[in-house]
Amino acid sequence: MHPHPASRIPWRASALALLCINVACDSLPAAEPSPPTPLATSEARLDPPTQFTDVAFVGTAACSNDYSRIDNCYNAENPQRPSIFRELSAAWRPYRDASTTPLSVRPSALTGVMQPFPPFEYDNGWSAPRTPETADASQAIQVMPFNRGSNDGRLFVRGGCRGCAEGSTLYTFRPELLGPDFRYDFAQKGTRYVQPTWQPGLHPFVAFNPMPGYSRLAAKNNNDFPDMLHSTLCEDSVSSLNAGGRGRNPLACRARYESTSPWVSGDCYDISLVYGMVASDGKRWELRSTALTVFVRNPKLATAGDSVGGGVQNWGLWVYPRNPEGESKSLPTWDLPPFRPFNVHDSNWGDMSTGSTYSVPGAPDTIDWIRLFTQNASFQCYVPKKIFGFTYYVRNTAATAPKWCQFFDRQSFAGDLKVEDDEDAVIGNGSTWNGVIGNGPDEKHLAMFEPATSGDGRMLILNMGGLFYASSDAICQAATWSHFKPISMMPMDPAVNTRYELARSQVINGQPRNFRDTMGNPIPFGVRNQGAYAWLDREGKNLFFAAKNNPHDGYYARKVAREDRSAPVSYLDELWSEPASDADRARFNPDRAPAQAISVLGAWTHGKAVILDNGMSITDLGGNSEDRYQRTYSLRLYAGADLPLSPKGSSQLFSFENQLNTFNALRPTLPFDVVWNFQSNTQRNSEVAFDDYLNKRAFVVAHMNAAMRMDVSPEGPLRAETFPQDGFMPTRNAWAYVRGGDIADFKFMRNPLAQNAATGSPLFGTDGPQPPASVRLRGGARIEPVALGGVSGKGVWLDGRNDFMDMGYPVDGSRRDWLFGIWLDSRMDPPFVPRPGGVSRTVPRTLFYFSDNSWVGLVQAVDGSSNTWHELTGYNGQTGSTFTVNLGSLVQPGKYFHFGMKVYTLAGQRKLTFYINGTAHSSLTVAPYDVGFDPMYNSMNGWTWMTVGDPGPNFVQGQTRLPFHGWVDELRIYALSPGDIVRPWVEELLCNQALGTTVDLTYRPPEVYSPVLETLRSRSVQYPLSSGRALCEQLRLGSYVEPLDYPAQSGEHLCIDRVHKNPHSVQQWRERCLRTSMMAMPHLEAALPRPDSSSNAFCQSCHTSSAPLPGLRMGALTAGGVNRYQDPRRQPMNVPAVLGGTVPPWLLVRMDQPDGTFTLDHHFDWLNAP
Repeated sequence: MHPHPASRIPWRASALALLCINVACDSLPAAEPSPPTPLATSEARLDPPTQFTDVAFVGTAACSNDYSRIDNCYNAENPQRPSIFRELSAAWRPYRDASTTPLSVRPSALTGVMQPFPPFEYDNGWSAPRTPETADASQAIQVMPFNRGSNDGRLFVRGGCRGCAEGSTLYTFRPELLGPDFRYDFAQKGTRYVQPTWQPGLHPFVAFNPMPGYSRLAAKNNNDFPDMLHSTLCEDSVSSLNAGGRGRNPLACRARYESTSPWVSGDCYDISLVYGMVASDGKRWELRSTALTVFVRNPKLATAGDSVGGGVQNWGLWVYPRNPEGESKSLPTWDLPPFRPFNVHDSNWGDMSTGSTYSVPGAPDTIDWIRLFTQNASFQCYVPKKIFGFTYYVRNTAATAPKWCQFFDRQSFAGDLKVEDDEDAVIGNGSTWNGVIGNGPDEKHLAMFEPATSGDGRMLILNMGGLFYASSDAICQAATWSHFKPISMMPMDPAVNTRYELARSQVINGQPRNFRDTMGNPIPFGVRNQGAYAWLDREGKNLFFAAKNNPHDGYYARKVAREDRSAPVSYLDELWSEPASDADRARFNPDRAPAQAISVLGAWTHGKAVILDNGMSITDLGGNSEDRYQRTYSLRLYAGADLPLSPKGSSQLFSFENQLNTFNALRPTLPFDVVWNFQSNTQRNSEVAFDDYLNKRAFVVAHMNAAMRMDVSPEGPLRAETFPQDGFMPTRNAWAYVRGGDIADFKFMRNPLAQNAATGSPLFGTDGPQPPASVRLRGGARIEPVALGGVSGKGVWLDGRNDFMDMGYPVDGSRRDWLFGIWLDSRMDPPFVPRPGGVSRTVPRTLFYFSDNSWVGLVQAVDGSSNTWHELTGYNGQTGSTFTVNLGSLVQPGKYFHFGMKVYTLAGQRKLTFYINGTAHSSLTVAPYDVGFDPMYNSMNGWTWMTVGDPGPNFVQGQTRLPFHGWVDELRIYALSPGDIVRPWVEELLCNQALGTTVDLTYRPPEVYSPVLETLRSRSVQYPLSSGRALCEQLRLGSYVEPLDYPAQSGEHLCIDRVHKNPHSVQQWRERCLRTSMMAMPHLEAALPRPDSSSNAFCQSCHTSSAPLPGLRMGALTAGGVNRYQDPRRQPMNVPAVLGGTVPPWLLVRMDQPDGTFTLDHHFDWLNAP
C-alpha cells in the first residue's frame, strides 16, 4: 500500500482530440431472438450479446475497438444486463367484463406488492367503486395521490373529463392508514384505504354557469357541458409559515344537514377550484374559477371524509359556495348554515336533458337556459329586469331562490387574454387570444392544459403549448389572470420577481438574470418552451415540469402486445428485423406520448433546470396513449432476453413537501438534508434530494441522464436541438407529429451529453469553480432510454474497449482539495488462474484520469488457489510514482459498489484517501509536495479536462491501461473548502452519497445484543482505517418491483432507514447513529430561540453571504430573537410550524394560537411522530 517509483514519462500537451487511424470497424453476428418473458421487468439469464441496431436506428458508423474512432459513432453491442432491475411499467388495471369482477393489476409481478392510485375502479361515478381484493391490499404499498391537493395535503380534486366514469370530484387523503414503506396494515387499522371509497362528483353548476352572458362556452344540454378535466385546487394558505392573522386552512367548524339536524364537528377549507375548461366540441377554451367552502367529516382520522350512512345527510364531504349566506370565518369555531339548501344535486337533472320541457321549440337538444333559470322554481336563480327598455337578467335575491345559486356568485371567468407568444423580451406587446382554437382574428392554436397555482393563490401556470404564467394581486380569481407570459420571463417580471423566490433568486444586485438550461446556457427572456404538466411548490420556490414532450422515433420494439381496455381482446404484433415501412415504424415506436424528463427549476437549483433521475422519470419512452389499447413493448436493449415494458409519462405530479412529515411513514428515507417525497401517475412514490443542487461547491453531479437545451425555441429553426442530447437526431423532419404516427426519422449520430446537475455559479452567490457544462460520452457509450443500469435510475455502460466520459472546464488553480464519488459495477473479465503460489492480475481499468496524466484504476487478482480480490492502483503523472491498495473482497464482480476518493494537500504533501461503500478504507501520500491528481491542472492554456474511464493509449504512451468495463452511475465531484477535508461532516457526506449513514461500532458494555450491529462489526474488519470504530450502513440494494426508488426495507437497519424517521426504541442503538453529531446539528427546542449555526461548516456548504435569497444567506443561520416556534425561519424538512382545524388525537403537547391554529414544535421536539 506504499507508493513505489516508476519511470516518469513526460506529459505531451494535447486537446484530448485523440489521434485516429483508419481501422475497419468490427461487425458482430446478429443474435437469435430471445424467448418471451412475463409482462414484468425482471432479471434474465445472461444470453449471447445483442446488437444496438436490434433496438435503435443509427445514422453513423460503428466505433472502433482501439480508439481510432471514438466520436459520433455507436457501440455495435448492447450493454450487458444491469445488476439491478426495477419495474419500469406503470401499474394499470386490465379490462373487467362486469362490476363484480375482482380487480387485478398489471404487470402481474405487482400483484400483492402495491396498490395503484386510486386504489378503486370507478365503473360508474354514482355507484360504489370496486375495491381491491383484501388479500392483495392488506400489506401492499399504496401509491400516494398525484392529483392537485390542498396545501396541507389532505383534500384533493380529480376527474371531470367528458366520458369519464365520474365528474370533477373532491376527496380526502388519510395518511393515518399507512405504515412503514407506505404499506397498509389491515390487521391493525382495519380494511380502509387512503381515500374514501366513494365521494359524490361536483355538480357542473359548482364551476360552470350556462346562463348566457356568464360564459363564452355554450352548452346545449346536460350532456354538452364543457370538459372539466384540467383543474387545480387553489387557496391562500401556505401552511409552512406561522400565518398569524392570515387565512388558514383548515379551520375547526360545525355543520348540519337541516336546521333541525344535530351539529357535526369537522374541518372547513376555504378553497377555489381553477379550471381550464374546453367546450364539448373542443374548439374553445375558457379559464374559470369557483370559490368554495368544503366541510370534512371526521377530520384527521382514519375515517376522514367517509360517509356515515345512506343519504346526503351522511356524506363525508359537504361542498358549499364560499361564505354561504354571507357567513364569515369565526373563532374558535365556525358554524355553517344547514347544507341541504345548498345541495345542487337536489335540482332536477332531467329538466336539462334533451327533450325537456325547457328545450327550445324545434330544437329538442337545446335547453332554453334563460327560461329554465327564470321560470323553473328549482332553478330560479335569475329574474328579468328592464333597464331603459332592455331586458337584463339579474340574480334572484328573494328568499325563495335556491340557495345553491350562490355557486354562480362565486364563479369568475377570464375574457380575452393577452399572450406574450412572440418570443421577444418585451412584456406588454403580446397579442390577444379569445380562447378560440383557429386561424381567425384573435384566434390561436393554444390551450389551457394542466393549471397549477402557487400556495398563496396569486400565480397561475398553464400549458398553453409550452408553459406560461400569469400573476395577480387577487386570490384564485380567473378573471384577474389575464396576461400570460412564457416562464422564461419570470426573472424580469416585477410582478413575480418581487414575490416568488423562483424568480427573485435570479435578481442579482437589482439586475434580472436569465434562467439557465441543463447545460448552463442562459434561457433568453421571452423564449418559449416545450414544458408541460407543471407543479409549483407552495411558496413559489421551485417549478417542476416535464421537459420532454415532443416524442421521437429513434428506438423500436421487437414485439408489441396490445390489450384492449374496453373489451376482452388482445393482439400481438412482431418484427424479425427493423421496421421496413413508415407504418411499421410508427406501430413499433415505443415513444409516442409526452411527459418525460421531469425537471425542477428555481431557487433551490440557482435558476438552473435539472432533469431528475427517479421514478418520475422512469423512462424516456412515452408509449402510445392515442387509442383504447394498453401496449407492452419488448425492446432488445441488453444482452439476453428482450425487455418488456408498458411506458407511461408523468403527466400528474404532487408533493406533500414537509406538510405530512408529522407522520413517520410519510417522512423521506434518503439520507440527505433537503428531501421531499413526490408521486406521479407513473404509479410510483419517489424522493427528490435537493442537497447537490444547493451545494455551492458541487462541481459535477451526473445522474447519467441526457442534457437538454432550453435556450432555443422548440417553435423555431433550431427545434432539432431541443430534443434530449442522447445522441439521436431527426434526419427527415424535426416537426413531424410523431405522437400521431408521423416519422421524424431519428437516428443515433453523435456523442451523447450527460447532464451535469451541479448548479453553482459565482453570479448566484456560490463560491465554487465553474462546473463543466455537461459530461460527454465517447467511444459509442449511450444514455439509457429507461431507468436501468444505475443504482438510482439510469446508469451508463462503458464497454471496456474505448468508452469513456470526459468533461472540460476553465482552470481554477486555487482548488486543491477534492471529493470524488461514483457507483461502479465492474464487469471486467477475470484473470487466468496461475500455478500454485502465483498471482495473476488484470490490466488496470482506469476509473479517473486527470490532465496531469495521473490516474486511478481497478485491478482484479487471483492466486493459484483461485482466491480472488480487487486492488486499486494508481499513477502520479507528475512524479512517476505508482501505488497499489488491496481491497480484499469488498468489490464483487457484477455488483454495484460505491467508490469514493478524497484528493487533498495536507502539510504540503499530496494525499489520497479511498472509500468503499462510504467507509474510509485506506490513506496514502502520493507526493511529498503538492503535485499530482489535480483536476485543475492547467493543460490547455486556462482550460483543462478529466475523464471517467481511460482517454486512450496516446496518454503516457507505453503504459498498460484499459478503460473501465461495466456500469457507472451517480458521479459526484466536490471542490472542498480549506479545512473541510478533515471535518466529520465530509465523511458523512461521502457516506450519504453511498446511500448510507455512519454508525458507531465501538463496544459499550453492558450492551443490548443487536444482530444488525454485529453484522456491521464483522464487515468493518475489511477496512483498515475504520475497523471496529465506525461503518457506513447502507440501504440494501438489489432488484425489486416495489413502486419506490429503492427496495422497501423499513425496519431492517440500525440507522439508515431512520435518518428522518423516528429513532430506534432501544436507546443504546439509536445513540449509535452519528449523523447528527458529525454534521454538528444543534438540538432545537420550541420554547428557546434557535441557536447560532453560522459557523457550522456543513451549513456553509449551501449558505453564503452573497446569496440573492435571504434563506440561503448566512443570516438564515444566526441565533433567533424569538422562541423557535415563533421564528419564521424553518428548515425544509421541519414539520410545519402550525396546524389548523381539529386537533388530532396524537397531538399531546401544543400551544393554541389566536388564528385557530396550534403549534407542532412543542410536540415533535420531544415526542415521536405517529
